[in-house]
Amino acid sequence: AAALLGGRQMQQVATVGGNLCHASPAAETATPLLVHDTVAAVAGPGGRREVPLGEFWRGPRATCLAAGELLVELRIPKSAATESSAYRRLELRRSVDIAIVSASVRLVYDDRAIAGARIALGAVAPVPIRVPAAEEALVGVEIADDPGLRTAVAAAADLCRSAARPIDDTRASARYRASMVEVVTGRCIEAALSRWDRPMTTSVREN
Repeated sequence: AAALLGGRQMQQVATVGGNLCHASPAAETATPLLVHDTVAAVAGPGGRREVPLGEFWRGPRATCLAAGELLVELRIPKSAATESSAYRRLELRRSVDIAIVSASVRLVYDDRAIAGARIALGAVAPVPIRVPAAEEALVGVEIADDPGLRTAVAAAADLCRSAARPIDDTRASARYRASMVEVVTGRCIEAALSRWDRPMTTSVREN
């Protein structure tokens, strides 16, 4: 996701904190950090406090930062050995454009099934959002059960489409964004599944 943020010149001076504090619903680093349960540490004249990243944004270009406060740290829990994740976005131009729709997925596995899931969407609501209902649709599905897995992926992607609240702007219509949420999320889930080190029978479409 970070590698897709702007061009090389921007990447030389940009920071993750700046990307988050800009509070764009389409920020590349927002949804990956959201699915990894990141906590933001904020400091200012009143002291230091911690904010779950999902509560950091208040709207487009708006954060929870009060006057004089700075984002000083991002705390990301250590990843489990039995998990995989992925980021996918739809854009007009590769690398130098911002997402029309974006999705991040994190999956945690036990021996045979998906034991936990996190799904976050970008550019389809006033702030980056998690979709708990879509996450629940994946939990408990056995990874070797190809028909069951396909059904669960489709159901999760459809729930993400239902959760989206896109708008019309110069880059895409709300109707187009809503229809593409399902596609982008489905591809992102499949990409995360493809990174799990056990043999998978589900087809994975890379974009």
